[in-house]
Amino acid sequence: MFHTVQITLIQMHYQGRICINECHFYNVHLCPILLTGHKRKIRKQRGRPNCQKIIAENINMSLRAFDLIPVLDRLEVKVVCFEACGNLLYLGTEDGYVVCYNVEERTDRETDSTTYSAKVLAQVQLSTKHSVTWLGAASGVGRLLVLVDGILHLLDHKTLVTVTTASKNKGITTFSLNHNPTNPDPFALEVCIGRRRCLQLLLIKDDRVSVLREVPCPEPACVVCMDGVWACVAANGQYTLHNLETAVATPLFPYDAATTPLVRRIMKEEFLLDGPGGLGMFVTCDGVSIRPPINWTDDVLSVAYHHPYILTVSPQFIRIYSVVDQQVKQTVRFSGGSLVGNFDGQVYLASPTSIYCLMPQPWHKQVQVLLNEQRVEEAVELCEQQSAPQHERLVLSVLQRAGFLRLLQEQYNAAADYFIRGKLDPRELLHLFPNALPSSCGFVRSVPPLHQIVDLPTECRGDKRQLARATTFAVEYLTACRTSTTAAQYTQEVDTGLVKLMSRQGDGEQLFDFLCKAVRLSCHVEECATELTQAGMFLPLHKLYSVCGDIEAGMSVLVQLLRGEVHDA
Repeated sequence: MFHTVQITLIQMHYQGRICINECHFYNVHLCPILLTGHKRKIRKQRGRPNCQKIIAENINMSLRAFDLIPVLDRLEVKVVCFEACGNLLYLGTEDGYVVCYNVEERTDRETDSTTYSAKVLAQVQLSTKHSVTWLGAASGVGRLLVLVDGILHLLDHKTLVTVTTASKNKGITTFSLNHNPTNPDPFALEVCIGRRRCLQLLLIKDDRVSVLREVPCPEPACVVCMDGVWACVAANGQYTLHNLETAVATPLFPYDAATTPLVRRIMKEEFLLDGPGGLGMFVTCDGVSIRPPINWTDDVLSVAYHHPYILTVSPQFIRIYSVVDQQVKQTVRFSGGSLVGNFDGQVYLASPTSIYCLMPQPWHKQVQVLLNEQRVEEAVELCEQQSAPQHERLVLSVLQRAGFLRLLQEQYNAAADYFIRGKLDPRELLHLFPNALPSSCGFVRSVPPLHQIVDLPTECRGDKRQLARATTFAVEYLTACRTSTTAAQYTQEVDTGLVKLMSRQGDGEQLFDFLCKAVRLSCHVEECATELTQAGMFLPLHKLYSVCGDIEAGMSVLVQLLRGEVHDA
C-alpha cells in the first residue's frame, strides 16, 4: 500500500526534481504523485534520551553494512557534542569540558576482530556554567574550534591550550567549517558563524580572525552547514539557503521549531535536512532535490553520511539507509544513542556516557549480499567507489555479475552497459548458447562463477520468444563489441558464435549482410558451414566460403542454387 505525507512548499517537477515553492504530496515509496492522503503529524518533541544503559542489538536483516564496536564506555561526564580528526577524538561535555583522546585501533589477525582503546591526552574546562555547544577540528592548521556560551574559542588541537578568544567572537549561536573552501591557502580556515541577526564568514590565519563577509539573517541561526559560498541555515522553524557571496537568501521549507533541526552536508553542494512529515529531504545549492526523500521511521536525533549510506540515530535505533533507493538496509537496536558523525571516513556514535565506532563492513562482502538479493544498482554504486588498482579485477567481476542478473531479467540495455563497463570476456556470453563456441575452444567459465545459468534454452524453459529475445541481444551486443580490445583476443570464437546465432535466428538477410560487411572474418568455417546447411541458408553459406577464401566451395554452392538443386530458406 502506498502512503502519502504532506510536504509544505514542495513542487514536483516532471524531471524528478523538487523545487521549493508550492504545496503537493510526495509518495514515500519514491513515486511522485498528486493525491490526497492522510497527513502524518510532525513530531513535537525531540529530547535527548536520559537512559544511561546502552543496549545494542542487530535486528535480523540480510545486509550488515556496519559493525558496532565500543570505544569509550561508562564515562563520568555527559557528552553533548563530539568531533574527530585522524586518531584524535574530542568530546564536549555538559559541564563545559573539552576532552581530547588518542584512539588506537587494533585488529586480531586470527579472529579478524577489531577493538579500540582510548587514552586521554588533554582536557580543559572552558565554562563552569554552560555546556559546550559545538566542536570543529581543522587538522590542516592544527586547531580545534569550540563554541561555549556564545564565545568561539580557538585551541591547539593536541594540547587544548587556548590560542585566541577574541572579544569580537562573542554572541555566536552556531558555526560551521567550510567543507569546500574557496580560499586556496591550505593554512587558512574559513568558518561561517551565526549571530543574532546575521551570518559572517570568518577567515582564520596565523591565529588571527578576520571577517570576510556578512549577510543578513533575520532570525538567530540554530544550525548552519557551509559548502563553498553556500550556507544552509536552520532558524526559527525555517530552512534557508544563503549565498554568502551575493547575499541572496532562498527559503526552502519549514520545520517544527519545537524540535532540533538537522542539517548535514552530503556531498559537494548538497545537503540533507530533516523536513516536515518525518522526511529526510535532499537539497542542492540550486534549491532543488535530485533525489527522492527518505521516510524517517523514527524521531531522528542525529544523522551522518558515509557513502552510499545515510546513518540515523533515534532514541531506540540506529537505522542505515541507502542513498540509491532511500530504503532501510540495516537496523541496530541501540537504546540511548544521541549523536552520530562521519569524520573523514571514521564513523563515531555517542550516547551521553559512551562512544562507539560504526565500522563499515568490507565493501566486497556488502556487494556480495546485495548481488545475492539482486539489488544490482546498489552493488554497482558501492563497488565503483573502490578506485584502488588492487580492486580493479574484483570491480570488473561485480559489473559482469550485475550484467548477467540484468540479462536474466531481460533488461538488455542495462546488461550491455554492465558487460561493457566490466570488460566481459565474450566467451562467457556465448557459452550460454549450446555449441555456439567452436568445438576446439578450450574455454572454462570464470571461477568463482559469474552466474548460475546452465544455458539460456534451459533457463527459458521452452519459452521460444524469450530465447529469441536473448539471442537477438547476444547478436547485437557481440556485433557492437566485435572489434573492441576485449573481443579482439577471441576473434574466432566471436565470429563463429555470431554466424551460428544468426543462423538460429533464421534471418538469412541479416546474416548475409553481416558477412558482406564483416572485416577480417575469422570463424571456424567447417562448423559454421554445417550450421548454415542445416538451417537451409545457402546464399549466406556461399558468401561465408567466399569471405573466408574458399572460392571453389563458394562457387559450388552458388551453382547448386542456380540449378535449383538447393533452395535458400
